[in-house]
Amino acid sequence: MKLVTFYATGLKWQAKKVYTDFYLCSNDSTVPTVEMISFTGFREHVEEFKRLIIENNTASIYTSWGRTKKVKFRGDYRFVTETFGDYDHAIAVGERINHLNAKYPIVMISASESPPQKIFKILKNKFTIPLSERWTNTLFNELLKENKIIELQAYFSEESPLRGTTFYEIRLTEEELTKIVTQKVKNGTFFIKGDLTFDPHNINLTEYVKKHAHVFVEKLEQTIRPLHNPLTDKVHPLANSLKRKAFEAQAHVITAVAKALKRKNSVIIVGEMGSGKTFMSAAVPYVHSEGKPYRALIMCPAHLIEKWEREIKNTVPDAKVYILNSWKDVLKLKMGTPREGYEYYVISKDKAKLHYNEKPAVVEQKHLKRLICPVCGSIIMTKENKPADNSYFETHTLANHKCRVCKTKLWQADNQKFRRYAVSEYIKRHLKRYFDYFIADEVHELKGGDTAQGNTFGILSSSAKKTIVLTGTLLGGYASDIFYILYRLAPEEMKKAGFKYQDELKFTEKYGAVETIITEPDGESGQHNKSSKGWKKNTRKRKLPVISPQIFADFLLDKTVFIQLADLKQELPEYKEYVDIIKPDPELKAAYNKLADELKSVLNPYDGMRNLATYLMTLLRYPDHPFSNEPIDTLSHQIIPTKLPDRYIYAKEQKLLNYVLSETQRNRRVFIYVHFTGKKDITWRLEMLLNKVGIKTTVLKAAVPPEKREQWLAQKVKEGYKCIISNFDLVKTGLDLYDFPTLIFYETGYSTYTLRQAAKRSWRIGQTKPVKVIFMVYKNTLQYDALALMGNKLESAMNIEGQFSEDGLRALADSDNILIELAKSVTAELKSEISLENIWEQIDSTSEISVEETIKTADQYIKPVSTILTPLYFKTVKIKDKKNKSEIQQLAIDFETLV
Repeated sequence: MKLVTFYATGLKWQAKKVYTDFYLCSNDSTVPTVEMISFTGFREHVEEFKRLIIENNTASIYTSWGRTKKVKFRGDYRFVTETFGDYDHAIAVGERINHLNAKYPIVMISASESPPQKIFKILKNKFTIPLSERWTNTLFNELLKENKIIELQAYFSEESPLRGTTFYEIRLTEEELTKIVTQKVKNGTFFIKGDLTFDPHNINLTEYVKKHAHVFVEKLEQTIRPLHNPLTDKVHPLANSLKRKAFEAQAHVITAVAKALKRKNSVIIVGEMGSGKTFMSAAVPYVHSEGKPYRALIMCPAHLIEKWEREIKNTVPDAKVYILNSWKDVLKLKMGTPREGYEYYVISKDKAKLHYNEKPAVVEQKHLKRLICPVCGSIIMTKENKPADNSYFETHTLANHKCRVCKTKLWQADNQKFRRYAVSEYIKRHLKRYFDYFIADEVHELKGGDTAQGNTFGILSSSAKKTIVLTGTLLGGYASDIFYILYRLAPEEMKKAGFKYQDELKFTEKYGAVETIITEPDGESGQHNKSSKGWKKNTRKRKLPVISPQIFADFLLDKTVFIQLADLKQELPEYKEYVDIIKPDPELKAAYNKLADELKSVLNPYDGMRNLATYLMTLLRYPDHPFSNEPIDTLSHQIIPTKLPDRYIYAKEQKLLNYVLSETQRNRRVFIYVHFTGKKDITWRLEMLLNKVGIKTTVLKAAVPPEKREQWLAQKVKEGYKCIISNFDLVKTGLDLYDFPTLIFYETGYSTYTLRQAAKRSWRIGQTKPVKVIFMVYKNTLQYDALALMGNKLESAMNIEGQFSEDGLRALADSDNILIELAKSVTAELKSEISLENIWEQIDSTSEISVEETIKTADQYIKPVSTILTPLYFKTVKIKDKKNKSEIQQLAIDFETLV
């Protein structure tokens, strides 16, 4: 064994020692980096050495003849520690050891394994280029020759159990491997058996897949055996004994999920809005438990609690439902108490997360001017390796969350502030495995990595025996959308795949796309390096909405069930989506263009998101509210949007009035979605206009508690309201708008999740009227661009759910971040092929019809509102068109008659 000396942090004068029987270094600099080391010594010395490794410091190893070898530690390490009396033995494993997702992984090969075969297997898993097993030895020797794989030298003592193990560093990229393989194929070293049956230069991917579809089907049937095949397998008998009869497809989903839970601890149900996710998931525990007593915990949005209670009681025989309103209700639950039949506990995701305030738990040694850990007594050090002071704990961060040595949490409850305890935390500590099932509704809203709701989902999932998650929109267009969901459902699978909890970007690089932007100094801008010749460059990365189908094979295939409304084989009314592209009024168009030009002059789509959102939100809102807009501060000056008269009824408002009048005359209630509420509210104006033309209208505001919104809507229908206006975020999940078969997106926002959820609120089983969804946008504005981009991304997200189209496949490759794309549209860089007309069915202009007739398209009815309304509240005014030197007539609100 060899002696290792090092200095403890903060004690530079006192050397400490451990002994090593094995260590592996990579020679990437003058000071070798330790990739793996086995060491032993006194317990306190081993702990200090582990701390040195974590902090990436240096140490000295005594070699033969009294010489020393200086080594360093870099990156993250995993530790395995065992105790023998007064001594500890530990192994530190670097992040590159057997981590295939590392840029240059290090492969550990035992004495019984063949290096060429092991390296070949890893290359096939790490890279996408096709490789033949016949090339194994030749490829291995070629990569050794080219120094693309390097055998690392390791030290082993005579007694080391690792003796005989070899280590290879793979310093190879996809492009380099492709170049090597291509060259060997061309010169005949690598031989490919068989002949091409197509011209590779005149065929695209879609044509290739169609041509060889039968081959893919045969291969899939040979390699993939469904756990439950609805075509051949029968449904579970208990699925037919529910209080409410399930549709055949729903019964198969219930059976499939129950089967999956026999093998897996978690299952995802992706169901189209209205397919009965609540009903199916409530029935799964009943079927999976084979009728035995159980406990199920359900976490859902607050406004769905009553719906869940109703669905459970109407579905599961003799079910008992308990609503958990606070942590006090959870205190009544005791471990060890027998189950009383089929118990369901429902809690809102908001109440499950609420926790106490915290304060630092460190011990302050004022005479030494330092802070120490209350458990191990080690000095708290900053990232700069300096003793921390009280300012280091002003906010709770990842850096000061735990002690670096003993991993003890450095924060505690603050008893001087509001006292409460998170329900999820209590369940984790005191009711572990108390619940047999945990059901998380609308799980796409819990996808955040460091959000309170996301962490609550992870805690409750790990505390229950089985987890079922529900969503209607699994993806929003980005691979990272499901990273943390997968990590909380199956952490071991993610770790096995080489991903740590912080590896969202690495996950996106493998299953999506990441754009690297390098900003170089231009002209007199930029900064010069202080200690070398050269100019500083700014490099940053951002995710792109690209999703590889490989994500389905690697993580979703064995734990996801998809169901669509069409699978239920029920007679559903017609569902139609239209886009009404409206030509703006001349003065509005001129004012908008002026504002857009001014913002264009200060907008840089690649200059971060600091001011970008403000600029774009202004352009999205301005056409719908071209008055009383606040000035916009830029780095150089202030932009003041043109204030247009608020007495006019503008083109989009007139179209909306025409729509609502037509629909309500045909006994169809209308629900209007808007984006801008709150501080920049536009609902008051729409409500006023609709009420003044005789349409009883009100606004659903955020002040209505989520759990009361279903009841609130039902009451408004009873009171005779024909039209409701609301922000789509208030009704996008859970609420069924059966009474509103016409949905109008007066504004759309830019969230694909929200649009998908809100658009299907009326179209579900039980709806008797045809459902019409209308998107209203002004032509040649940012509203048009936003809807076009979202349409492209809707296709992208739906591909992973099995709904493919050629447009969607193009969207996988061509789409970009919506805010960035909108910025590009302002700067005239938006891709011309992204067209709203190609995504949704456009409403064409035809001859005029009377309001009593059926309006099939928006532009069919273009009569001025004054021709069909009592002119009591409106008047026609003349406006001078300075550009064309003419006068035009404009309908305006007559405020004098309203007083």
